Amino acid sequence: MNATRREALATGAKVAIGGAALAVLADAPVRAQDSGPYVVALGTQAGPALVSTKKQPALALVIDDRVYLIDAGYDVVSQLRRAYLPFPELRHLFFTHYHSDHIAGYPALMALGQQHPQPYDHLDVWGTTPLAKMQADVLDFFAVDDASRQTASSPPMASKVTAHEFELSETGTVTVLEDDLVTVTATRVNHGEDVPHACGYRFDIKKGGSVVFSGDTFEPDENLIALMQGTDLLIHEAMSIKGVAGIIGQVPPAQRAGLKHHLLTTHTDVRKLPAIAKRAEVGHVALTHYTPVMSRKAWLREWAPAAKKAGYTGGCTPLDDLGTINVRHNKKKAS
Repeated sequence: MNATRREALATGAKVAIGGAALAVLADAPVRAQDSGPYVVALGTQAGPALVSTKKQPALALVIDDRVYLIDAGYDVVSQLRRAYLPFPELRHLFFTHYHSDHIAGYPALMALGQQHPQPYDHLDVWGTTPLAKMQADVLDFFAVDDASRQTASSPPMASKVTAHEFELSETGTVTVLEDDLVTVTATRVNHGEDVPHACGYRFDIKKGGSVVFSGDTFEPDENLIALMQGTDLLIHEAMSIKGVAGIIGQVPPAQRAGLKHHLLTTHTDVRKLPAIAKRAEVGHVALTHYTPVMSRKAWLREWAPAAKKAGYTGGCTPLDDLGTINVRHNKKKAS
């Protein structure tokens, strides 16, 4: 979406509610990424812990005047506003899995995104089982509020949001969505036995370019490697083995063994990603969903020697909250 139209939407919203609540939009930068498809990292912190400096996982793929949202961590509503992405542009939400850090913002997005002076027109939500039940529970939670707000111009929330459940094969991909801008495919990923239906997504953009979102996964397996084959941009979770010890030390002793097992068997050591990216001929890698939160320089210090050893030359961008990256970041595939 071009900056002029976004400014117009922001101005209209300010007039509608007096301006104060959306004043932050006036300071939003005009992004170079508006010239082509780009990704906004709305939240990059892994895990359910809440910290003041980082937001929970959510990524927005922006193509023309349309936003495709991947996961909806806590604060996703405010982050969309801070990223200058108006609700009328939001059409689709894709869940990689249903851990709290990826879904806590979903109820607020459903309700507040509809009740905003410039609401979303219709939100299609995509995910594996039990998405339909989860959405029904959210609608039930908001039933009293929803009923009190219904008018001719504000229909029931259930009419504005549609859940689409899809089934994953053990191997291979399934086509989740095809519209005039993208084809979206998904594959099963390994996020532990307790999360059997976790998935990663690939967006093939019809005007050119492709991007893969790994979701949470333990060391990309054959399914995910096949999904990311030849993609322009891979956005992948990142875990620092060195940093795990610091996380373990922050929880009560009785919880440490279980947390350590979870982290080391369901997430990806960042040092293993360059070899995977080279094998899959990925153009560029962007990091997110950090375990633990570290500086961009710290992540690059772990990445660089592993990339040199693997011979991967496509490069790496550690994303920060509200950071953006073009899908065609590196048009020539790394060799």
